[in-house]
Amino acid sequence: IARAQEQAVASGQLEPARRAADWARLDPVAAPEAFGPTDLVIAKPASIAERDLLRQALPAGAVLALSGTAPGPGELGIDRSSQRLAAIWAATPDRLADLPRLAAVLRAGGMRVIHARALALRLEAAWLGAADRCVLAGAAPQAVDAALTRWGFAEGPFARVARLGAERTAARLSAAGPGPGPVLATLAVLGEATGGMTGGMTGAGAEAALAALRAEAGIVPRRLSETEILARMLAELAQPGLAARETGEAFRPGDIDLMAGAELGFPAPRGGPMFQADRIGALALRKRLRALVAEGAAPPPALIDELIRDGQTLAGRFT
Repeated sequence: IARAQEQAVASGQLEPARRAADWARLDPVAAPEAFGPTDLVIAKPASIAERDLLRQALPAGAVLALSGTAPGPGELGIDRSSQRLAAIWAATPDRLADLPRLAAVLRAGGMRVIHARALALRLEAAWLGAADRCVLAGAAPQAVDAALTRWGFAEGPFARVARLGAERTAARLSAAGPGPGPVLATLAVLGEATGGMTGGMTGAGAEAALAALRAEAGIVPRRLSETEILARMLAELAQPGLAARETGEAFRPGDIDLMAGAELGFPAPRGGPMFQADRIGALALRKRLRALVAEGAAPPPALIDELIRDGQTLAGRFT
């Protein structure tokens, strides 16, 4: 906490007086057993063992809210982004009533709060999965990154993986469900021999390894233009947002766009994946997603069919 606050002060994001006030609210303790009476515990355990220790030491009647790991039954989940945005959800319906209390605590700490279930992880997984399929189809990892950054993204998906590291990326993708795709898994293996994911993507063996991967999958590679790369990436990035809105796991399209900006560096002037979905149009989006299913992408959510049937946009339906 202290390191994060010092960095925020140094970058001008936090006033020194606010830092002092935050510390004045804290009573440090050395172990969970010393928490004392409380009704809400917010934690970011560094390991499964630490998470289990927290659960055992939870005061009677207290609710546990977990950040950075999946909550269990009767617990709350928090997805925090680097831009002070948090998505919160209840793992089971019996804890829905506790969400306003958690939101109030996070807002008191200067966070913006939306209600959405594991949205950051699912958006990231869709983004990386789409990039994986672009490379399998024939694009180079560097070409995918270049297309997205020229369009306005803060970084490309493969640059993000190189920054996070293969192990951390794999853990996040596994938490979201699908796990790493074949391209990311192959580049991670190459990276182990070359000192990191950057070496795995640019090393002499990368092109040969990707060619072998395509041959094994029966894929004849073709050149993808920047326009096609962007169209594929935006379509697949819209899919988890539409699915979350369809199931009620995200309440507003604008919340999904906020999280995409905060978590993925989606360019603010471009709105977000839901805004772009409306610009693409439901019919064209469904056609693109259906074509990508053959390459392993998730099928279009039924919400797209409803939008086409009713002649609506996301903005018109949910505002």
